Amino acid sequence: TQTQWLTPFGFGCQLSDSPKRGRAEIGRKHKGIVINIVDGQWQVEINLADIQANLRIQPAPLSLPISLCTPTGYNGWTYT
Repeated sequence: TQTQWLTPFGFGCQLSDSPKRGRAEIGRKHKGIVINIVDGQWQVEINLADIQANLRIQPAPLSLPISLCTPTGYNGWTYT
């Protein structure tokens, strides 16, 4: 089963400012995906119609998130 979301303007998404620690929420209050990064460990909670899971993921010791800032258009910037 495949599930996709289209969230115009990021509605239903909340992201913290840091890719190294923080919280990401995708979906509504009781349905969706929540990712917490606490002390380097990823805590992933999935609550969808067909999938429910509560995972704890410990990345490899040298695993780092990617942070990238690139020029966009004539005078804009995109941060990922």
